[in-house]
Amino acid sequence: MKDVSSWPIIGYGENSTLEKFEIVSPDGTQYVMKFPRPFDGKRTNWEDLNEVIASKVASMLDLLSVSAEVAYYKGDRGCLMKNFAQQFNAEDRETVASLMAAQFEGEYEHLHLSKLPNVERMKAFLVLFEQFKHYNVLKETFVNMNLFDILIGN
Repeated sequence: MKDVSSWPIIGYGENSTLEKFEIVSPDGTQYVMKFPRPFDGKRTNWEDLNEVIASKVASMLDLLSVSAEVAYYKGDRGCLMKNFAQQFNAEDRETVASLMAAQFEGEYEHLHLSKLPNVERMKAFLVLFEQFKHYNVLKETFVNMNLFDILIGN
């Protein structure tokens, strides 16, 4: 396993439930280092290993996924993933959520914060998603991503 403690931090992750930051390797490759939740003493936490396994499963299924491996940063174990934007030459580096929020303004934010039951909120989101200007480009990836998350129990 790699120790990436000497790699400089170049940014901090957003939109994540787990601690993460962006680092750059000596050869200039950008990575995201993502850490599991702190151990609670009741059970071992394997979220970082799950990310690596999910990446390998996605690769076997020919699904688009970032390269991932287990690494250490200053003694803490985590998941080291190639920066998806760099790995896949993503031009805009914007999340679908931020693009939808920009297109639909308050309507998207209202739905995002809604107290609707999950199934109803998902149905309302899908109606909005079908009106999204990038829908035709993203629909296959969106379906694959969600099927994959279901497959790995995410």
